[in-house]
Amino acid sequence: MYGGIVSKSHSSVYGRWNQNKKKIVVDFHTNSTVKGHYVAGGRILILPITGDGQITMKLKNVAIKFTMDYDTEKDGEGKTHIVPKKYHFDFEVKDGAHFTLTNLFNGNKQLSDAMHTFLNDNWKQISTEFGRPIMASTADSIYKNIIIFFQKMAIDDISISS
Repeated sequence: MYGGIVSKSHSSVYGRWNQNKKKIVVDFHTNSTVKGHYVAGGRILILPITGDGQITMKLKNVAIKFTMDYDTEKDGEGKTHIVPKKYHFDFEVKDGAHFTLTNLFNGNKQLSDAMHTFLNDNWKQISTEFGRPIMASTADSIYKNIIIFFQKMAIDDISISS
């Protein structure tokens, strides 16, 4: 996929912050719709696929675990800030996925319908094998925003409620 937008709904977030190990773990569950441009040529699992068009993926109950290691440093005012070092994420689409791709097989409706049936019947395996690049792009964006947040917020200024 070259580019697109992600929308989320019905999210829940749970986080753990271990200051001794300098590790933050965030678990969240969300429904998500991903829209963008795709180019396909080759095989998807066992079937050949070709196309160049728009894709919409509706994902139900995506469970994401985002783990970040960090260091700390003091700013010019002596306040301690978190400095993210690296992150890792895992994900699983738990309750279903629906895929819609335009212009599959250069608009051949019969082949396109068969591919859509295959993709949507095998949503779990498709999501597992091909979802990581999409999720990685989202995780990169989240990580960049986390870096900006911690540059601006000292640890003592962060309030966490349970």
